[in-house]
Amino acid sequence: MATGKKKEPAIVLANVREVTLTDDGNGALVPLIPAGDVWFEATVIYDLLRAGVSWKTIRERYRLARRNSRRTIVDYVRRHGRRVYDDLTRAPMWVTYTTVAVEMPDGL
Repeated sequence: MATGKKKEPAIVLANVREVTLTDDGNGALVPLIPAGDVWFEATVIYDLLRAGVSWKTIRERYRLARRNSRRTIVDYVRRHGRRVYDDLTRAPMWVTYTTVAVEMPDGL
């Protein structure tokens, strides 16, 4: 008997510009996060929340400090926009980013 609850997508590292759901919706392809890039990490976390990954899974996966609340991260991305990679063919030497405005409401 189906419970009606959608299965949480698995986090899969991939060579992608931004978090992207797989065609079947069972996986979330996630780009590597540059060391120390808080904005990019916040964007990945925000996108994973929107993709249906639980806050508990995200906290464990990215070893987030308790002071980094779900609300703080969502508010940061809403205020500053989403940071995504530009052209991945030039990585890792010349990584550049694009800022994408967050369309509200997003359900978070």
